[in-house]
Amino acid sequence: MAKSDARIIEQYPDIMRVAQDSHCVIFENDKVRVMEMMLKPGAKIEMHAHPALMAYSFGDAENKWILPDGFTQSVTMRKGQVTWHEAFAHAVENTGKMLTHLLVVEFKKCYHNKFPRL
Repeated sequence: MAKSDARIIEQYPDIMRVAQDSHCVIFENDKVRVMEMMLKPGAKIEMHAHPALMAYSFGDAENKWILPDGFTQSVTMRKGQVTWHEAFAHAVENTGKMLTHLLVVEFKKCYHNKFPRL
């Protein structure tokens, strides 16, 4: 993990400390933590940090992210969409009419191995 990533993660609480009602750890080892997120319409999650992650959306979702500097960002995900994020901190609000249902894979370490060409 890069030093700036470590600072972000150390400065804000872990998602499982602030959102146990919407997140469930379904697998964890020394490399990754895999969580299922189910956030009801209108529900909010307080400020927290993530290491680098990828997320898969099981359905359409409309959310608002609030960043540590107060900047807000509308985040729309479509069913089947996969997104990548470097380490970051945010608060979340489900602004849509549907459940936000994601599979989130957090990467605990940076890996620089190159994949073989196919």
